[in-house]
Amino acid sequence: MLKRSRAVMPASLRREFDATGLLQAFNERPPDQRNDYLHWITRSVSPKPSASGSTRCWRS
Repeated sequence: MLKRSRAVMPASLRREFDATGLLQAFNERPPDQRNDYLHWITRSVSPKPSASGSTRCWRS
């Protein structure tokens, strides 16, 4: 039983997994691990920088 909401694999990630041969290995993981991995991956995608550069890191 999943503790988090069910994550949906983005089509682009499915294509990458297919192209690299990782889809089978991913599908062999337990359901809760697959779900956690998908949540982590989708959260890690950062927004594209704006024209003003407001998403750049602060520098000292």
